[in-house]
Order: sequence, then structure tokens, then C-alpha cells
Amino acid sequence: KHVAEDLNYAMVRNGLGETRVVEEIILADVDDLAVLVLEKPFNAAYSFSMASFVDVAPGENVFVMGYPMASIFGTFHPTLTTGVVSNPRGFGGKEGEFQTTAKINPGNSGGPIFNVYGEIVGLATGGVNREKVRQEDGLILSDLAFGVNAPRIIQFLNRPMPASMSAKYEYSSADLYKYMRSGVVFIVGQ
Repeated sequence: KHVAEDLNYAMVRNGLGETRVVEEIILADVDDLAVLVLEKPFNAAYSFSMASFVDVAPGENVFVMGYPMASIFGTFHPTLTTGVVSNPRGFGGKEGEFQTTAKINPGNSGGPIFNVYGEIVGLATGGVNREKVRQEDGLILSDLAFGVNAPRIIQFLNRPMPASMSAKYEYSSADLYKYMRSGVVFIVGQ
């Protein structure tokens, strides 16, 4: 793990509009993951506990929350897309990632991927450049995106994978958005 050195200024805003200044960024050596250390933490009620991270299986319904194409769609409210986990491995069969049919657009990267219980099963990393694939191979792809899975995130954070014994509540997409958006942040950096 290493610290981002070329950062002049970064700030995050949560889904309720509250902002914080980033003090330090710690990057993963291999995966598309980072930890942002804030000068002042957000209210703990907006945080996700380590027990909120669970593994995911193919066929599970998932929800991606983030700020895609913020310059066009705005940065105050996160967006929500839905899909299923379509492959337990990432691009090229990469372990530690999975494939989903939920749309992940530029700006969604780093956003949480939830299951129907509001647990985090991964973080959005991106999709396939459809135009490039079409030009090179003549193929047309749709709804093909990837996320880093929860066990890989926990490994990066150097924590054990927690076991949860609590009862689970199944959220509708509307309730998931309502209750989880406070913990989803928009990142601005220079």
C-alpha cells in the first residue's frame, strides 16, 4: 500500500450534502481501491460497519450507488442502478472481482455495490469500453461491468471477514436509496 503523493486538494461530499476535506489517500498496490483519511470524520451513523461487507454469489440482485457523469447529471444526489451478479470473476477471469449487469458508468468508480439487505458486496470499478471492443472485434456489448468483491476489500483493509448473526431486512430499491445514500460520497480532487 502506498500514499498518493500528487494530490493538491481533495474533498468528499456525502449523499446528504455534507462535505469533508481529505487529509491522506492510501492506495492499494494491485486493486483499484483506496482509503481516504478525512480531516474530520462524518457522523458515525452514516458509516458502514465491517459487518456490512459480505461475499456475493452469481445470480444475486445488486444495486450500484454513485455519481456517474457528475458534470452532466449533478453531484448532490447519487444515482442507483440495479442488476445481478453475472460472473464470480472479473475481467479476464480476475479473482477478487466479479461481473455484474448493473450499469457502471464513468464516475461510479469506488461506489458501493449493495445486495438486497443493504450489505456491501463490492465496490464499482468500471465497465468495458463498448466502442473500442466494437471497433477491434466487431462485438456489441451491453450491461457488462465489474466490481472488487468484499473479501478483497476486507483483505486490503487488513481486517478479518466478519460474520454477522443479526436478522436481515430486505430493502426495496427505494428504501435502499433512502437509507444508504448518506454513506455514499462524491470525491473531488485536484
